[in-house]
Amino acid sequence: MNKIKIIKYTGLSFVGLFLILLISFVALALMKEKDPKSPYNYESFKSVSFPFDIVQTGKPGSQLSDETIFNLKGEKVKLSSLLNNPLVIEFGSNTCPVYESNGPSMDDLFLKYKDKVNIIVLYVREAHPGSKSPAIKTFQQKLNRSNELQKKLKRPVYVDSLYGTIHNKLSNFPNSVFLLDTDGTIVHRALWNKPKKLNNSIEKLLKSKAKLMESSFSDDLCVPPAHLSKSDFLTYMFNISKLSGWDATSDFLINGIFSNKEKLSLENCDLAN
Repeated sequence: MNKIKIIKYTGLSFVGLFLILLISFVALALMKEKDPKSPYNYESFKSVSFPFDIVQTGKPGSQLSDETIFNLKGEKVKLSSLLNNPLVIEFGSNTCPVYESNGPSMDDLFLKYKDKVNIIVLYVREAHPGSKSPAIKTFQQKLNRSNELQKKLKRPVYVDSLYGTIHNKLSNFPNSVFLLDTDGTIVHRALWNKPKKLNNSIEKLLKSKAKLMESSFSDDLCVPPAHLSKSDFLTYMFNISKLSGWDATSDFLINGIFSNKEKLSLENCDLAN
């Protein structure tokens, strides 16, 4: 009889301990979500309401001011020093599967236009931080990740500030791309990079003998989650896991990029391209 009571009490104590740990875990998670200290470099995809906002300062026709970025040594570089040719700025990180999938095509564009257009990657924040590649907390960490990325690429990698000065100014999406004329005017924007469309805009700009007319600007506001097929979605999930870990995939599913589906309308998408 005593043995039964001991077993029963032991079982209850384990359940109680489990509930206490579970409540503590949830409380810590909620505290992390409300932490105001580093909302830009979020620790997990679910820890922030991902801001799918179209930043108006990045729209075609606007002019990017002479901002400061950094090279892989951490030295300051003025954007104006890269505007001896038209300039392509592509946002990227080690944990963005869309960015990674565009890598070969973007390296091809870099080689194709090497003497005519400056094509760079700007390391922003980790799109899907996880156990393999946690959230960036220091600028040195960001430099280290950028140097890791450079080893995989032909085109040069530069680094945004720790809290994303350029990223916040132009677009908060993880793989946006911008084409700038030599005076800093944005003539092509894609919230999610599509190399074929970018190539078309580059060709148009290079063929133009005068300043490109506004009617020739390109503005692509479509993002992949608005039209991913089931097979593409599964590939996306697998690639997040490969780059960041299964915990990052879990974050993506729990938070649900599709919880923002009202902002990801197909009306902005040209599905033929």
